[in-house]
Amino acid sequence: MTAGCNADRTFATLSPHLIDVGINYLAIISPINCAAVKSTTTITNASVRYYLMSTVQDVDANYNGLVDSTEVTSALGVTTGTAVDWDKGWTCNDMPTAWNWQPDLTNTWTYP
Repeated sequence: MTAGCNADRTFATLSPHLIDVGINYLAIISPINCAAVKSTTTITNASVRYYLMSTVQDVDANYNGLVDSTEVTSALGVTTGTAVDWDKGWTCNDMPTAWNWQPDLTNTWTYP
């Protein structure tokens, strides 16, 4: 993994050896801690993000952000329903700081 920053953002480049596919999970090492909020909080820690492979994702075939099976359209043409959970199946754990992760307290997490 390489990390750095430029005038616009802090970045990290992941290498293939930092992604692990197991029987039930996909694990990705991230240079950004779990609680980081885009353009708000500083990067204090690295994290490992896990994805449970057996997760059944919400279906949103019309890409309106609502779970298709819950959509109801009123007489006025307003569609309501349950919002799609884009984080479904993901779990995040911060790495211990004892692993010699060097915090970057001068930059906030942003993406292009």
